[in-house]
Amino acid sequence: MREMLKKAPQLIPVYLHRYIPIINKEPTPVFSIHDTDIAYYGENLESYLEIEFGNKKQSEINFEIIKGIPFWSDL
Repeated sequence: MREMLKKAPQLIPVYLHRYIPIINKEPTPVFSIHDTDIAYYGENLESYLEIEFGNKKQSEINFEIIKGIPFWSDL
């Protein structure tokens, strides 16, 4: 597991336990990571901000457009 984590894209903290991976993929999803609970919290940064500030519901995330991020999407 540690070896896989070393190869995983690094994460940039956005706010509290929300992170965006450093990876060259569009759209780049925002993850909510709290302990071992990892979930998508937006298709991209714009979507995340809409959800965080109440203009969009988390249930409205379009999971079909999110491309998998090595390691993080697998958890």
